[in-house]
Amino acid sequence: MRITKFLVLILAFLLLSACGPATKTSILQKPSGATLDDQMNRLTSQIISSFNQSNVQKIAIIEFADLEGNVTQLGRFIAEELITRIFTSGKFNVVERNLLQKVLEEQQLGMTGYIDQETAISLGQILGVDAIITGSITNLGKNVKINARLISTETGSV
Repeated sequence: MRITKFLVLILAFLLLSACGPATKTSILQKPSGATLDDQMNRLTSQIISSFNQSNVQKIAIIEFADLEGNVTQLGRFIAEELITRIFTSGKFNVVERNLLQKVLEEQQLGMTGYIDQETAISLGQILGVDAIITGSITNLGKNVKINARLISTETGSV
């Protein structure tokens, strides 16, 4: 069941592109014949491709949360996989999740997945990151709804 939700999440991410609006919402059903690793590889490639079109060099990835602001296991897993895979690509610097969590706690923000304009700018200054990836996950039974966004730490805009 978790793998099904994860695969749906990955496909939703693949639909996100830097060419369109930075915030998108998708509802997808379980893909057929695709493995979890394949979906993560495609997601990572999509994100890296989007970053290559901008001046982003250093990023932070916030754990994805549900609509109540609770970080889910799937949200943690997505963040960890993205951190590892984007870092391994060697094309971008990625802030280590434990450092990010420490800074968020010091700033009394917690790992809620909620980043507003002021918080994004503040994190950008503290961590020296160009962008933050965050989003939400909503369980809709057999489907998972994902809202993912890339936030500029220079302007705080999505």
